[in-house]
Amino acid sequence: MKKLIIILSALILLASCQKGNDVQTHEVAVATFDVQAPFEFDIKSTPGDGSAVNALWYGVYHKKENDTYVYMSDMSAYVAVTDASQKISVPITLFKDQEYKIILVAQHIVPGTESNCYTYIINEEGQMSLNPEAEITDGEQLDAFVYCEETGVIKNDYKKEVELSRPLAQINISTSATETPEKITVEVSGTADSYDIFAKKYATQTAVLTFADLACNGTDLATVYVLPASNSVNLKLTMKYAGGTEVTKEVQSVSLAPNFKTNVTGNI
Repeated sequence: MKKLIIILSALILLASCQKGNDVQTHEVAVATFDVQAPFEFDIKSTPGDGSAVNALWYGVYHKKENDTYVYMSDMSAYVAVTDASQKISVPITLFKDQEYKIILVAQHIVPGTESNCYTYIINEEGQMSLNPEAEITDGEQLDAFVYCEETGVIKNDYKKEVELSRPLAQINISTSATETPEKITVEVSGTADSYDIFAKKYATQTAVLTFADLACNGTDLATVYVLPASNSVNLKLTMKYAGGTEVTKEVQSVSLAPNFKTNVTGNI
């Protein structure tokens, strides 16, 4: 019995030493990402300047032994974008000898509110989708830019300049009619319901998105951004005129491409 107690005591002591060593070996390094504010990005066919983007969110995903990545909510946060010409520096403290994926998403957020007022939410698998609780009053608020970094095994501090990309397609709706509506509701069917930022792939599952009562600016009726599941979507436009008149028109097979602008115009 005495011999057994001695063995157990030795095992407990060994475990304690190992725990202590684990804590001591958890050294940290800082990965810093320098991001130019989205307003300055070079974009194809000039589909917009990102003027509604006012927050840069970052998410940290830790690689585990089974090669899966676990979202670290306590290491994720957002940085406000307050100056169109500023370069945003995002320092993230990580454990050495570990691997991570870092997601950066520049998007619109309603200032002074909780995180459920982000335009887009990113889940634990790195999939980005429109936040159903976000109140969209201007189609430009749907604009967003993304980036994903695979760190490899962290050994030392490092700094990297990154360029975010726009996974969204822009639909710009205007009219040549002399009488213009005050508000428009845009229903888009056939968009992807999410975008996998890790794999850079759009979901095959489609969604119907409705952006209600967007304010029109003369002949410029609305601008919206959507995730293109395929090469085209269908539109249902409901226009509200002064005096209460409503007119609904449908536009079929509107061509889309990521980071490109598609114009829908005519006597709408």
